[in-house]
Order: sequence, then C-alpha cells, then structure tokens
Amino acid sequence: MSKLKILFAVFLFVALAGQLLAQGDPVRIKSGRLTVPGGVSNAGPAELVSDEFISEGQIRNTAQSAWENICPGLDCRPGETFVVGGGGFFDHLHRNGDFSVNGTTYQNAFYSGSFNLTTGIFEIPQIVRKRGRMFFSRRFEMNGFLRVCRVNDFANGCPSDQLLFEGPISGHGTMRVSMKARYAQTIGGFTGFLEPESFDYVFEE
Repeated sequence: MSKLKILFAVFLFVALAGQLLAQGDPVRIKSGRLTVPGGVSNAGPAELVSDEFISEGQIRNTAQSAWENICPGLDCRPGETFVVGGGGFFDHLHRNGDFSVNGTTYQNAFYSGSFNLTTGIFEIPQIVRKRGRMFFSRRFEMNGFLRVCRVNDFANGCPSDQLLFEGPISGHGTMRVSMKARYAQTIGGFTGFLEPESFDYVFEE
C-alpha cells in the first residue's frame, strides 16, 4: 500500500465538455476497492465506481500514509492492539490514473484532495504458527473531497478547462486486513508477532 495518502469522497461538480455541472450532495462510491499494501513504496489497485464517474489507478503506501506505522517491528504481539484507519491526501496516495466521466475516459488524469476513513481497533490473538496469515475485518465509512485534473497543475488550482471533477465524495463497505505471522528470537525466547500484508477496502452500495 505507497503514494496513496487513500483516496475517497463525493463530487460537487462533474466536467462536461469542459464545463462543470454542480452536484447538490456528495457523490456516493457504490463499488470498487482500495488495496493498500504493506511496506513503503508498494502499490495496490485502486478503483472508485459511482453513478457519476469511474476512477482507476493505483494506491501507494508512502512514508506519510496512515498505514505506514501500523505494527512496526515487534509491536503487534498477542494481547496487543493495532489501529487501522485515519485520513490522507489523494495527492500522495492516489496520484494519477484513468478517469471516466460522461462516457469519456481520460488517461493519466491527476487526483488531489483529502479523505478520511473510520478507524478500527483490533486485538491480536495467540499466534500458534510460525508462518501463515491472520485476517481481521470490520465495516468502514469514508468521506472526503476529490479534485481531478487533466494536467498536473494543482499548484495553480488546475485550469478551469482542464478540471474534470471537484466535490465531496462518500462511501462505505468492508475493510479486510491481512497480516503475516512471524516469529523472532528475543531475550525471553521466541516471540510471535504480526507483519502487515495488505489493507483492503471494498466499497458496497
């Protein structure tokens, strides 16, 4: 999961032949998924599907992302807890990708904005195997603000004739966390711990 600091909300405006159409409510993300991989600079698939647009690309786990400091070192041992969720910026996590709106697909569009995901707290059970995986899941809510531009010119606000979408977005679904079981030798003997593999957000209607 690396340059995704994401990803997620409903748009107030949609581009149509260079003109923005005002939206009264946040755009609801009805399907798609964000798969944030464990480890900085790793990338996973990112797809947001709504009635207004489809966004496709990759989401990256960067040094600034909400997922970067989950379970560092031997922190995630049996009996401990870890927290998943928080906010981020589309600029960092979901920098660019294909964006479809009004029947037209714009390749390599650029994303900007911010998002917030509800947090989940998980308790780590006993680790009985030195290798293998553990899975955790819970419901999530997402809201944010998304801006999509045909050129990478957000420093100047994106030219009005290049702006494809701008507005709030929202969505909900199921978050699935995959952790790899590991063992390490410590002063007290061998200690089991978990290492993040992926954080998967599946959007639902």
